[in-house]
Formats: sequence, C-alpha cells, structure tokens
Amino acid sequence: MQAAIIAIKKGELNEENRTLDFKMRPEQEQAVDKVIHYFDSYKKENPNKTPHFLWNAKMRFGKTFASYQLAKKQGWKKILVLTFKPAVQSAWKEGLLSHVDFEGWQFIAKGGLSYDEVDKTKPIVWFWLISRLFRQKHLNRWY
Repeated sequence: MQAAIIAIKKGELNEENRTLDFKMRPEQEQAVDKVIHYFDSYKKENPNKTPHFLWNAKMRFGKTFASYQLAKKQGWKKILVLTFKPAVQSAWKEGLLSHVDFEGWQFIAKGGLSYDEVDKTKPIVWFWLISRLFRQKHLNRWY
C-alpha cells in the first residue's frame, strides 16, 4: 500500500514496490557535501592518489543512507561495503532495496544475488565480511 501511495505522490511508476521516500536531513546533506568537496579538492592537489574520508558520526546519524546518497551523487556504480559485523547486512540491504532513490540498484551478499546474476550496467553494492575477504577470491572478478 505504501508503495502505491509513493507512486501516486511522485507521479511515477514504482515497479520495485519501494516503501521509503524521505530526504536527507540537513546534517546528512552537510556531511555528504563535505566529503564531495574534500574529494574534489584532494584529487586536484594529488591527481595520482585516492582520497580517504572517515565520518565521525554517532549511532542513528544515518551513515548507511548518507553513504548511499554520496555514492549516487558521485555517480559511483560499484560500491564495496567491507565490515567486521555480519549483523549490519540487513540494514545495508533494506536501506538500498526499500528507498525510492535507489531504484534499480542491486545488492550482492552471501545468501543473495551473486556477481554473475546482476546487471552490470546498473549500480551494484557488494556487501562483504572482512573475515571472508582473505579466504575467497570472488572480488578479483570485479576489478
């Protein structure tokens, strides 16, 4: 029902039945803009280096949602989420697959879609546990 309401409000077809439609809060927008500004200035000064940025954000800030919005604004099509905590997988997956802003995006994780099953022309989020990273070589195909 929520997906139908969102489709009517936006005047767009909600083919994937996404039920979340909210914007970034001001502090999230500020954090995303700060990263974009830093990345742009760093690349100008260091064209052969990759910039790094760590958010010092408290719980409930919305780091997952803000990270996805950053990826969308930057036009990134391949996002790798590395974590020590398997318990956060559901939050990353639900955040991506439920929000209208990320329609068409795909989520790869153990027990779900594999790299061979996704449409490589659409954005991909690959959720990976660091403990598995050193045991398997699946990520090599991605690069």
